[in-house]
Amino acid sequence: MSNNIVTPFHKIYDEIVTEYEKNNTDVEKWNIISAKINENNNVFVQMFQFLKKQKLEKLTYVAKLEKISSSNEMELIRSIISRLHFIIYNLCSKEGNYYFALNGQDEMIVLQKPLTYYISISKKNEQNVFFHAFMLLYALESLFYTTFYVGIDFEYTHHKIKLAQINFEHKSDDRSIIMIIGPTELEKVMLENFINMIMRNNHCKKILHGSDSLDYPYIRDEMLDKDESRIIEFTNSMVDTRFICEYYKLSRDEASDNKCSLYDAFVYFGVITQEKLDQFNTMVENMGHPNDRVWDIHNLSKAQELYVQYDVLFLKYFYFKMISMATNDGKTSADKKKILDLYKHVIYELTQFIYLENSLITTLLVQCKEEVDPCNNYMIRRPHGTFKLIDIFNSVTKGIKTADVDVDMLSKVKAFSRVITLLLKKLTYTIISQKYTVQKTKTVMWNEKLDNDYVYDFFDEMPYLYLKKLFKDVERILITRINDFAK
Repeated sequence: MSNNIVTPFHKIYDEIVTEYEKNNTDVEKWNIISAKINENNNVFVQMFQFLKKQKLEKLTYVAKLEKISSSNEMELIRSIISRLHFIIYNLCSKEGNYYFALNGQDEMIVLQKPLTYYISISKKNEQNVFFHAFMLLYALESLFYTTFYVGIDFEYTHHKIKLAQINFEHKSDDRSIIMIIGPTELEKVMLENFINMIMRNNHCKKILHGSDSLDYPYIRDEMLDKDESRIIEFTNSMVDTRFICEYYKLSRDEASDNKCSLYDAFVYFGVITQEKLDQFNTMVENMGHPNDRVWDIHNLSKAQELYVQYDVLFLKYFYFKMISMATNDGKTSADKKKILDLYKHVIYELTQFIYLENSLITTLLVQCKEEVDPCNNYMIRRPHGTFKLIDIFNSVTKGIKTADVDVDMLSKVKAFSRVITLLLKKLTYTIISQKYTVQKTKTVMWNEKLDNDYVYDFFDEMPYLYLKKLFKDVERILITRINDFAK
């Protein structure tokens, strides 16, 4: 390990401790310490890049500041980060350093333990330093965990980005920090660090809801500047809870509207009470019609201040509750494991895949479509008749289920339908081309043999390993069904 990384990091930590232990107010301490971190952000960035390459164990946190005695460099880094957490979280939760606070158990009915949310609003551009300093620490901490959850939402005026609401949830602290910022008012280095250390960080699972219309296009085209590698890194670490909600409702035996507007879904899944929803609706009414709302971080109304933090406050526990309710349907531990994998991995990867394909960041479906579309009316002759490939496809893909996934049910989610149908068609036509004599017309043979390997190679590369397993299982079922059909 290079002292070029550890020494400056230790030096800044010592300076922060010195400021923290001075007889200043908490507001003064946070002003000075956040400015110091901001000015030395390159040291935190270098440490982040170094730690990304290491195999890390979970941090051990401290309840008070103690002198660091370890001579082992990695233990030294761990000790510094845990003590920075102690300092920064204590300061962020002190009156004067947050705009307002919410008791999580007053807001949600799903919390099993007390949790306080501290909301910071960068009403003045100089307050963006607080966001930057906190975010740099949070990013370092995230590397010591498999997953940190970050709820994200945005507000627009006439389709122009105005606000970002970011809920930084923590694994080992009963305090969550919500930062409300103006993305276009961040200094370039702040935005770049946020992109590289949070948005592209696969240890930070970003949770959004119904992001396909405005939020994802903004992130993709403006924040990430249409950079394909960055877009893939972000997309492969995001959850869109709307699709999970839609699948859950579609899979129920009872009648459902299948709609998943955010706050109605919060009530449906028992995250908040109907009374809380009524309070929220009253607040929204006081904000006027959506088309008339003007968002300005320097001039937010009281209703707007409450509204923007509520959009991200519930996202983590909404996500958890949907998965919990779904797994409760399992009668055995094996059943529960299958359901958990479906919601937490299959739908997760499928959503990411669809976002990338719809944006043409990846083009697997384009390639599949170019192959299969001309083949719909191609034919195979069997003893019991002549059959078009499209008719065989329609017959063999009805009600298809693997041992783990009801593919037919999954395809009922509107956003999933086209993608699943196209992949099933690709698998079906490939199997037929490899096993049977296919005719383009009554007199012209089709000699091409399709191949599914590039589909699975793509899933390996991304990596979408749960999707690969799903469609491998589907392929085996299709082989059997096609053979039975062609007898």
